[in-house]
Order: sequence, then C-alpha cells, then structure tokens
Amino acid sequence: MSLDISDSYVDAFGNITFNGHIVKVDLIAFFPDQKDPQKVLPRLIGRMVTSITAISQLRDGLNKMADDLQKAEEKNKKKLK
Repeated sequence: MSLDISDSYVDAFGNITFNGHIVKVDLIAFFPDQKDPQKVLPRLIGRMVTSITAISQLRDGLNKMADDLQKAEEKNKKKLK
C-alpha cells in the first residue's frame, strides 16, 4: 500500500478544541493580501485531528526539544565569550 504524504508549512495555530476524546488544531498560513502586498492575511490550510495520547507525545517531544535548544544556546554563548 502506498500513501501519498505531503508537508504543509504552518505559520501559526488557530482554534484548538477538545471534545473529550479528540483534539483538533487549526493550521494557519499567512498569505499576501491581494490589495496590499505589504499586508498578510491568515488562511486556514488544514486541521490536525488526533488523540489525547498523540497530543501528550507531542507535548513531551516539544518540551525535550525546547530543553535541547536552550542547552545549545547556552553552550554557544559560552563559546562566544
């Protein structure tokens, strides 16, 4: 079985809802305004729908990444001194 998978660049997260079983997260991208190219407008480009377990995994992974990034930043600051 072949699955076609595509990546979507997400600029922001919109509405996040939980119905007791499922978490839904609106995925937002910014696009130039047709009338004013200096202005960007948010557009819903998709929705992540997932389980509580998957959201907990995501939280744990993001927390670990944040810790790793902070350690790397501190290490780089020491190198620059």
